[in-house]
Amino acid sequence: MTGASTKQRTVHRWTKAKDLEVREAIYDVLAEDHPASVRGVYYRVLSRGLFEKDENSYRKVQQRVLDMRRRGDLPYAWITDGTRMRLKPRSWADVDDALFHTARTYRRNLWGDQGVHVEVWTEKDAMKGVLYEATAEWDVPLPIARGFSSESFLYASAAEIASIGKPTYIYFFADYDQAGLDLVRQVEETLPRFAPDVPITVVRAAVTEQQIDDLELITRDPSAKDRRNGWTRCVEVDAVPPRVLRDLARSCIESHVDQEQLAMTKRVEAEERSILSEIIGGDA
Repeated sequence: MTGASTKQRTVHRWTKAKDLEVREAIYDVLAEDHPASVRGVYYRVLSRGLFEKDENSYRKVQQRVLDMRRRGDLPYAWITDGTRMRLKPRSWADVDDALFHTARTYRRNLWGDQGVHVEVWTEKDAMKGVLYEATAEWDVPLPIARGFSSESFLYASAAEIASIGKPTYIYFFADYDQAGLDLVRQVEETLPRFAPDVPITVVRAAVTEQQIDDLELITRDPSAKDRRNGWTRCVEVDAVPPRVLRDLARSCIESHVDQEQLAMTKRVEAEERSILSEIIGGDA
């Protein structure tokens, strides 16, 4: 028993060599796939077997990520934090500046002529930076439904969906646990009540039981609430590699795209951007 305890303490010890190994792993996983949340980085490094799965190890990874960024060893842009935002209305230096910006960034609503409306929802702020690349590419809303969504948030979301008036598909990225299940169920039950005239389909895109097995995702211990509800394993959405999440979001979105109509929309967009460039008298 004494020998086993000594061995266990050795496994948990963070030596200088272990610290360097963890820092190199942090850089490697982010260089391969970014942006990612800090917890996502923790799961990527954890999968390499460098330390035990616990909150103390998470805090150590968190501290090293911060230290590496401050030292210049890790680009700040590789880590996403959706909990802090800077809010400021859009403004320009003058009218010419506004026209130039409009011509350069003009984008026609890709879904205006499509037969359906699609949204990607997630329960975590940190997932915003992970998924936005995919949702922005396809001009799809990315609401953040933290925890148990408020009635006001769901009412406003339903009002927007009702104003669009098309069959709506919502793809949800949430933890595989009781809280994630309750959140998806709440959205699935509440939105149709606030927008009864629009067919709304809510699909859990991640995390699913099949994904846990196929991707060999790292589980976490169920909470007391999870255990009371029969959960034997739980998985955070952060445990799914960021690139997999983005590819999954794209796949969900693209499954609803009428490609012929999209091509027509793109042609009209190019023509309209050209007209705007002519109006301002230059290339945009």
